[in-house]
Amino acid sequence: MDVREVYSLPTIYYQIDKAINDPTTSNSQIADILLEDIGLSARLLKLANSAFYSFPSKVDTITAAISIIGTKQLRDLVLATSVIKLFDGIPEEFVKLEEFWAHSIGCGVVARIIAGMNKESNIESFFVAGVLHDIGSLLIYSKAPEQTIDIIKMMKKNKSTLHEAEKHCLGFTHTQVGGYLVKNWKLPKNLIESVYYHHNPVSSKFYANMASVIHIADIVSIAMSLGEGGEYYVPDFDERAWKQTGLDDNAFTQIVPKVTKQFSDTMKILVD
Repeated sequence: MDVREVYSLPTIYYQIDKAINDPTTSNSQIADILLEDIGLSARLLKLANSAFYSFPSKVDTITAAISIIGTKQLRDLVLATSVIKLFDGIPEEFVKLEEFWAHSIGCGVVARIIAGMNKESNIESFFVAGVLHDIGSLLIYSKAPEQTIDIIKMMKKNKSTLHEAEKHCLGFTHTQVGGYLVKNWKLPKNLIESVYYHHNPVSSKFYANMASVIHIADIVSIAMSLGEGGEYYVPDFDERAWKQTGLDDNAFTQIVPKVTKQFSDTMKILVD
C-alpha cells in the first residue's frame, strides 16, 4: 500500500515547526502564524482552558497559551488537531470517524497522564503519539475495503485481535501502514516508532518506553470504552511493556479518574 500520495499535513503545521526551530522567532510571531487559522486557534485556546490543563486562571490569547504551555508542546497540539481534521470519506460500515477519534484521543489522554506520572519532559508528545497510533487503519479502510471485510469476519469468528487478522488477510498491519505514513510526513522518530511498534513495544530500538506507554494507553482506552478503534475484544497487555514503563500495581486507580475528568472536554474541543 503506497502512502505517499495520500493525506498531506496542512502547511500551517510545517510553518509552526520551522518557526519554533528558529531561535530568532518570537512567541508573537508564532502566534501570528497560528492566527491565520481561526478555527485552529480557537480549538487551542479552548484546550488551554479545559480540564486537559486545569490552569488556575483563564488563558485569553494565543501568545499567552504559547508562554504557558511552551512552543514545542503547542506544536504537538497543532499536529494532533490537524491530523484529526484530515480524514473524511471513510466507509461507515467499517468505522464511524467520531468513534475512531474518540478511541485515539482517549489513548492520547491516557498516554499523557501516564507520561505525567512518570515525569516525562514533554507529555504532549505522548498525547500526539496516542492520537496517531491507529492512523494506519484509516488508510486500510479507505484503500482496501474488500480485505477489511475479511479482517472483520476473521476477528468475529476467531476472536482475533485486529493486528493478527490484518497480518493474516493483508500480510501487513495498520501499525506498519501508520508508521510509514508518519515517516512520510517527516515527523519525529519517537512518533514514528511509537506508531509502528505500539503492538510490540519492546521491539522499538530507541523509543521502547514511549511505545510501551502507547501500548498500555491503547488497551486502557479500549477497556474504558472510549470510542471504537477497530478491536472487537480487549487485547492482553504485554507484561514487558508494563515493566518498561515502571508503573506500579496501583497505577490504574490514579489513571482512570483523571481520564474521566479530561476525556469529554478534549473530545468536544478537537472533534466537534
